Amino acid sequence: AEKGIWPESPSFDDTGYAPPAAKWKGICQSGMSFRAKSCNRKIIGARWYADDFNKSQLEAAGEFLSPRDFDGHGTHVASTAAGSVVRNVSFYGLASGIAQGGAPKAHIAVYKACWSIGCSEATIFKAIDDAIHDGVDVLSLSILSPTGHTPAFHAVMKGIPVIYAAGNDGPYTQTVNSVAPWLLTVAASTMDRLFPTVVTLGDGQTLVVFSSVY
Repeated sequence: AEKGIWPESPSFDDTGYAPPAAKWKGICQSGMSFRAKSCNRKIIGARWYADDFNKSQLEAAGEFLSPRDFDGHGTHVASTAAGSVVRNVSFYGLASGIAQGGAPKAHIAVYKACWSIGCSEATIFKAIDDAIHDGVDVLSLSILSPTGHTPAFHAVMKGIPVIYAAGNDGPYTQTVNSVAPWLLTVAASTMDRLFPTVVTLGDGQTLVVFSSVY
């Protein structure tokens, strides 16, 4: 989760989780609205990197100078990759069911290297170096520029698979951004849930349409 995490989300509940493996060397770095006990047996590590940015500018943008997520993106990435199983969820009553990540039993470590005002290659390098040292098994990043390609190669050379968002826009072809051969890319796709919406026209005609949620 390169833009932080919201640890109170049910997706990061640690009920039934074992402690991390003995090889784990990560830390839970505190900061604004994020204490050391914000980590648990699910979120086993959290770090943040702001030395390359103007902290006053970050605060003015509403950012938390901590591993806490500001705009939901990091939480989305972390829960998509490894969110715990959460039952009886819905989108305002629509598409009810179960939410879970691709590897719901996996532990999560957060390296907040990107902010609402952008990413720095230096901080991404530092974050990935720390992740390698801490003992991560897989890296998952949602970065749509070449900024992180070189440090990602460093991780791959250490035997750590790196998964990137593909960044495909569509409906046009050849819109994938993350094309470095050492990356595994995940493209946007369809889902198995529908979001019906009733639309009433000016003449009183009622239509049922389907909206998309991103």
